Amino acid sequence: MKKLFILLFSILTISMFPCCGGRGSGSDDDPGTAEGNGPDAPGAAEIMPGDSKLSLSWYAVDDANSYEVWYAEESEDSAEAEQSGSEIYNTYYTITGLTNGTTYYVWLKAKNSEGISGFSEPSSAMAQVPDDDPAAVAYIAIVEGDKQLAVYWAPVEGATEYEIWSSKMAVIGTAEKTAENIKGTSYTITGLQNGFNYYIWMRARNYWGISEFSEMSEKCIPHALSIPAEPDAPNLVPGNNELGVFWNTVEEAASYEIWYNTTNNSGSSVQAGEDISGLGYTITGLTNGIEYYVWLKGKNSAGSSGFSESSSGTPEETLTFETASSFGDKVNMAIGNEPAVMVYANSSTEDIVFPMGTDDSSTGIISQRFFMSESEVTFAMAAEVFQWAYDSGKLTDETGKHNSVDIAYVRWGGRTIADIRWSQLKFIGGKFSIDSGYEEYPAADCINWFGAIMFCNWLTEMRDGNSDNIVYSGIGTDWPHSSVIMDIEDRTKTGYRLPVNEEWEFTARWAGTDSGARIDLVSNFDNNPNLLELTDGYYWTPGDYASGATADYTDESGTNLVSWNENNSGKTVHKVKVLSPNALGIYDMSGNLRELIFGQSDYLYNCYIRGGSFLNSVKRLQAGYEDYGYTSSSYFDLGFRICRTGE
Repeated sequence: MKKLFILLFSILTISMFPCCGGRGSGSDDDPGTAEGNGPDAPGAAEIMPGDSKLSLSWYAVDDANSYEVWYAEESEDSAEAEQSGSEIYNTYYTITGLTNGTTYYVWLKAKNSEGISGFSEPSSAMAQVPDDDPAAVAYIAIVEGDKQLAVYWAPVEGATEYEIWSSKMAVIGTAEKTAENIKGTSYTITGLQNGFNYYIWMRARNYWGISEFSEMSEKCIPHALSIPAEPDAPNLVPGNNELGVFWNTVEEAASYEIWYNTTNNSGSSVQAGEDISGLGYTITGLTNGIEYYVWLKGKNSAGSSGFSESSSGTPEETLTFETASSFGDKVNMAIGNEPAVMVYANSSTEDIVFPMGTDDSSTGIISQRFFMSESEVTFAMAAEVFQWAYDSGKLTDETGKHNSVDIAYVRWGGRTIADIRWSQLKFIGGKFSIDSGYEEYPAADCINWFGAIMFCNWLTEMRDGNSDNIVYSGIGTDWPHSSVIMDIEDRTKTGYRLPVNEEWEFTARWAGTDSGARIDLVSNFDNNPNLLELTDGYYWTPGDYASGATADYTDESGTNLVSWNENNSGKTVHKVKVLSPNALGIYDMSGNLRELIFGQSDYLYNCYIRGGSFLNSVKRLQAGYEDYGYTSSSYFDLGFRICRTGE
């Protein structure tokens, strides 16, 4: 049947080569506006793509004697259009001599002896060699609502439209076509019965055929909104005459209220600001040194929850990147609505030579002051930065764009930078979100090395308000499809970035400027069997220790105090900042997730990875152990932390 349709369409088509029509002639007209007493504008043309051509058909216009066809390459602006051929006396036509893989926009005009119409609405298609039926829709997400289900899916390459089928039974044979001719990647099914089970299937279509059915969705149950549950107690971050308030998502809450008091009594508390749609807020105008109590409420159209449990905090003058001066100084900052802490890992203005490797047989040199994040980047932090990129127009949910996002992938320059199909990080309906309860977990199984680079650039621009200080430049909208490009980095800038290999190991092993009572630390004069020339006045944990441990990796109890590994993790990732930190106050540098590094290993397409993970043996958690992985891959035990050059 498919071949017969194409054959009949081809028989009806008259091919005409483009001629030298005037570019944009008369193209300032609004669509449908006639010149003189000419006919109305035609409807948008139907297009059948072909090899280096587009075959058009359209409905006849009353009183029209002929038509003009205009087209433009990769532009929806009719002012860029040029005419193809001359007057056409049929309602079909083929534009030939086009470039395969290029999208063309097409307009029509109708003519008679009295005048000519304005442009039709545009239609578009890509010239391409005829293809097979599209693949099946591979990934579907559904949001339950009141008598409705909002369906979202990842675009299928080559598909031009989609169908949705639904049933109250988990049997494809009972499904009915619910919607068809859907051009986008979302659709809301309305008029459903609350409390009943529904199952969803989809099919993709293109000019040449229709796909197989998708896999059946999980069971979906439309339901009316209920009043949200009480939120958990908020997290508070003190600032100068202010408190940053941060909290986790409450299911079905559309907004939140913040209440505060100087006594632990919600009944006499005062609301801060209006309803808040995000997950963070700063209460200002407070008094330093006074303890404040803070509560939350969740809200939606059904009502408000009760008060959460209280949290308390005391505003105080805090350090900034400019005022921090010593090793271990902490700077509180916000990533959108999410709190973060940066630790001054190296405050020295002099070069520091330190030991490297599991056997302390080599050295590294640190010549710059730098800060390291207190924790690995969490899902909540990732959602804040990616949402900013989407809201700022860096990313679009338009299908087929190089810098795009859908429910399955985030892409930049045509390259996948985050695979979110199975992640706790979601993108649905223009919003990034996190599965409830995973906000404080490190962002695993989604963001690859390229995504971490873009996260750093976007975080810098997000906080600075401009791109002047981004560290990774020369990327633009197209990412070089080659091995790791090391010359994109400028560490003299103070934007956010990935640590380099030496910075990571320096931070993981720093033990202080005084050995105290410890006799196991490495220094220029102590425990230095390889006679390395190290900088005087600094002490380092040996390279075969986990970061922050007081004995080597074979000491299971000591290693378990500072790292999630195969012995204590239960083979699952854990929230950040649960175990003990290292000497600088930095958490999880060994274990939980392996961490991406800016730097290329000896293997092409690979980057350094440090720290080991919750799945690894303790041997791979040694602070001096180097690992590597593919820059384009994400793994369920892989994440990253951020770094920043000192002022």
